[in-house]
Amino acid sequence: MELGYEDLTILDISEVAIMRAKARLGKKANKVKWIVADAANFNPSEVYDFWHDRAAFHFLTNENDVENYINTAKSNLSEKGILVIGTFSENGPTKCSGIEI
Repeated sequence: MELGYEDLTILDISEVAIMRAKARLGKKANKVKWIVADAANFNPSEVYDFWHDRAAFHFLTNENDVENYINTAKSNLSEKGILVIGTFSENGPTKCSGIEI
């Protein structure tokens, strides 16, 4: 937002995490679309130019969840859109925050 980006959407499975992020942004939080949902079965109604997954993909351990996530990203990313996924390598840890990855 400080760089002038608009039409921002934030998704998190945790309503508590969303509430904390809103509190940090203060009045600026009203300029963001907030979605509480599981990334494994998120069904967006919009197309995005930039999709940044900072920490959800590596929690998808079910093959159907992974396939659904990938199909959702493909279907809801604009033609010249950018997808960035931050995750662990196959040789990395097997747990994150105490949860299997």
